[in-house]
Amino acid sequence: MKNLALAYLFAHTLYFLSPTVQANTCVAIAGQRLDPSNIYDQRHQCATCQGQAAQPKLCRAINRVMVPYWSASADLVAIPHRGLWGMPMNKGPSENTLAAFKAAAKAGYQIIEVDAALTGPDSTGKKKVFLGRYFSMAAVGGSAKKLPSDYTPEDIVQFKMRKRDQTLSTDPGDRLILFSELLPWAVENQVLLMVDPKTPEDSGPNEYEQIVAYVLNEANAQGALANIGIKTTNS
Repeated sequence: MKNLALAYLFAHTLYFLSPTVQANTCVAIAGQRLDPSNIYDQRHQCATCQGQAAQPKLCRAINRVMVPYWSASADLVAIPHRGLWGMPMNKGPSENTLAAFKAAAKAGYQIIEVDAALTGPDSTGKKKVFLGRYFSMAAVGGSAKKLPSDYTPEDIVQFKMRKRDQTLSTDPGDRLILFSELLPWAVENQVLLMVDPKTPEDSGPNEYEQIVAYVLNEANAQGALANIGIKTTNS
C-alpha cells in the first residue's frame, strides 16, 4: 500500500504530515485526525494532546490556521481587523481598543488582529508598545503635530481613540492601552493575537525589530507566547 503524505504551505515553510493513525491523533481538523506534534514546534502550548486539552479554544483556532482544508471549495479564516469596532459609528467601540477586542471575542472570534507601535521613553529611558496604528495624535484628540513617540507610556494611556465617525470618545473602554495590558485578557479568554507592528516612515533604526522583541519578551514574561502570532513582510 502506497504511503500517502499531505503537504501544506504555511509561513513560507513546507511541511509533510503522515496520516498514519496514532494514539495521540487528538486534533480533528480539515477532515483529518492529526498528531499535534506533527503540526507544531515541540515547545508550543498546542504541540501535545495535553496542551490541546488545556487550551482547547486557543489551540482549535491555531489549528485552523496551521492546517489548510485543501479539499474544501473555500478555506477562509475570519480574523477581525483591529477588533470588532465602528458599529454603530458613533456608539460602537473604537478600533484597537480593549472594548473592540472584547466585542470580537463575544461574537465568537478566537483570533484578533492588533496593531502595535512604540511609545516614547519612560522615566527610565525604556519605550513600550501600545496598540495603535496612527502616527498623528489627532487621531486620539491630541495635536496633529505630535507623535506617539513624543509621549511616555503613562501619558499615552490617557488618550482615547476616536469613534469611527471621528467624534471624540468618552467611553472608558476606548482608551489607548499598552500591549502588556492586553495579554492577561488574551490568556484568560484563549485568544490568539495576530500582532501587526507599525512604524512611521521616519522611524529610527530597527524600530520594527524593537516592537517584535518587546511583544515576544512581554508575552514570555506573562506566560502568553502561545497567544501570539506576528504578521511579517516577505523581507
